[in-house]
Amino acid sequence: LERNRSAAHQPRLALGAFLRSDFKATAAIDLSDGLSLDLRRLCLASNTAAELDADPPRSSGASLDQALHGGEDYELLFTVRPGVKVPAQFAGVPLTRIGRIVKGKPGHVSYRGATLPALGYDHFSLSKHPKNPKPIPNP
Repeated sequence: LERNRSAAHQPRLALGAFLRSDFKATAAIDLSDGLSLDLRRLCLASNTAAELDADPPRSSGASLDQALHGGEDYELLFTVRPGVKVPAQFAGVPLTRIGRIVKGKPGHVSYRGATLPALGYDHFSLSKHPKNPKPIPNP
């Protein structure tokens, strides 16, 4: 993932269309507010939970914390049905499996077996400072 892409934001429209038409993607969300927060939102909307069992992609110099909770990535997080083989890349954009959607308490996200707090930029928070995000507790 490239950081600071927001200045030259290029929506992944072609990727989204490809995932839907060729791989029957079941859900997708733009990661503009942080992986942990946007994944929680996806799970709440679909009445599911998620288990992350791999580190998310990160740009050179980015910490794991930044990869899990930082925003402004403008990349797609998507889901496909179990057993669907997704290619390693699309038009030069790497596609990385980081976990799975599971039955469980809606909105709950775990990372390597531990609850992952939903941190990121919450547009409706009283605090608008993105460097000090207000956590949204996982249920």
